[in-house]
Amino acid sequence: MLKPEGYAPLTKSLDVNEALMLIQLSQELPEVAGWQEDALYRLPQPSRQRRQEIVHSVQKMFLQAEGPRFVRTPLVELLTDATLPEPLKRDLLFVYYLRATPLVWQSIAQVILPLLETQASGLAQSAGRIEIVQSALDEFLKRHLRETTEAGFARTRQHITAHLIKFGLMEAQPIP
Repeated sequence: MLKPEGYAPLTKSLDVNEALMLIQLSQELPEVAGWQEDALYRLPQPSRQRRQEIVHSVQKMFLQAEGPRFVRTPLVELLTDATLPEPLKRDLLFVYYLRATPLVWQSIAQVILPLLETQASGLAQSAGRIEIVQSALDEFLKRHLRETTEAGFARTRQHITAHLIKFGLMEAQPIP
């Protein structure tokens, strides 16, 4: 559901390998406080603030705690299963990341799906491919982002586009 005040810009993403490492660490160190301390130590970013952001994001998006300990959820079971292929773990983590990022889901629902529906109904000009022009995504972001700088706006657009490409919903093409 869209928050009335809009969304904050998306300018930082999680590294999949780091997130998987932190999720695995939650099984080795099931006490939340111990996990947080060790997680901050293990992340390679030079900025303590950025490491704290990553630890907070991973905990918020992928882990659940009851009291001072982490709960072993079905997601954690899958992501820490040594027999599950790494590409499948990465895809599952990515889907959960997108699910926790409502602005990306909104862009799919309000920009991508209407274009796909138009194509499916036979109204599209070209068969097999549709073009999502940058201006369509820009208009969407103008309606849904809180105040942001030009750089923040551009980085958010780039962030969403990268996710849509990773998810297989778009192919990037240079704009002349």
